[in-house]
Amino acid sequence: MALHLSLFMTLFLLSFSSIPVSFICNILFRYSAEYQIARIVIPAVAFVVLGIIALLTLLAVKQESSEKKKNYDLSLYVFSVFSFTGIIDLLIGLEFDGFVSAFMTQYFVDGEPYIWSTFGVGTAYNDGIVMYPLYLIMIYLITNNKGYRSIALYWTGIIVNSVTVILLAVFAGKHGIYPSTILNIPYLVLPVIIGWSSWHRRSKQKIKSNQNNHKFGLLFVDFVFIGYLVFAFVTAIIRATAVIGTTLKFPNFYMTDIDPVLQYSDPAPFFKVQMLVYLFYYCPIYILSIYGLCNPKNSPWMTDITLIHAGAAGNAQFYHFYTSLHSKTASNLHPPLALGPNITFWTVNLLLIIMPHLLLIRLLFSFKGKSKEIHNTKKGEKTKKRN
Repeated sequence: MALHLSLFMTLFLLSFSSIPVSFICNILFRYSAEYQIARIVIPAVAFVVLGIIALLTLLAVKQESSEKKKNYDLSLYVFSVFSFTGIIDLLIGLEFDGFVSAFMTQYFVDGEPYIWSTFGVGTAYNDGIVMYPLYLIMIYLITNNKGYRSIALYWTGIIVNSVTVILLAVFAGKHGIYPSTILNIPYLVLPVIIGWSSWHRRSKQKIKSNQNNHKFGLLFVDFVFIGYLVFAFVTAIIRATAVIGTTLKFPNFYMTDIDPVLQYSDPAPFFKVQMLVYLFYYCPIYILSIYGLCNPKNSPWMTDITLIHAGAAGNAQFYHFYTSLHSKTASNLHPPLALGPNITFWTVNLLLIIMPHLLLIRLLFSFKGKSKEIHNTKKGEKTKKRN
């Protein structure tokens, strides 16, 4: 146990090396800017630094493996490198809000200038506050030979939603593509690979139908969730219609009077892209989830898809609130002050982040209960055979 903890602590401390590394790199970037080569130097140095972190992780894992004669999941290397950049993203947020300085200053100018915005910083805070602890948890589980599948699926939903929105919005933004934009590619490709692998690593334990599912109380809960999914589906259509542009009165009223941050377009149309992601990706999930709740026997994937959906929805709403409430966001994009629209704003957006997680809790508890019932049944059968 001590050796496993030693590997975990090694990778944990390695992630915090990003603080002095960021400070040193900022000095290098500042000098390279004087020769107008910073845009090329920044991604080159970033790849070198991340390569060194991956190499140090490899050496630490190799030493642990030779002592314990155990092989670790390759995802461990990804989570180690991503935890390193998670601290960097936290520094981005802190520097934007004026809590620290001289860590990422030049990166905002010649690296990814579109990050220097309340939305961009919201995604950075999400990485540093939400995803970084998830990296540590998954690293700990892997180094202790424990499963991390559910957390990996939840994390996949978070990071894929975040990077997809950033990349698509940047393509249409005023800054366009910078060389450092390519640094986001691994944060889309690798999570998809890990998520796909985790999806197919489904537990071999078969969940049998439980007659208790037909009790009125549980059915009532499911009807509540189905009602929410229909509500979310309609909301996604309204918000997507509003950001695309329409002559219909209600979508325009919703965007201008209830959720004005949807008009946010400087430096890139982040919210426009996010609303389209809701429409084209979340809406199919809503439909599948309704089917899964109505046909639990034929929906073994229900918990998995809810894990991904809850992660993605949490990510989307995290920076929705952050951007809406931040003092540096234009005042006309803040939540409305009028009582009715203000209540509607909070009700809609809180439901979109809370309900997916409540649905996930409902499914996880259901799974836990069924698993325990199956375990007790098998144990009873074995006892009868012995007798």
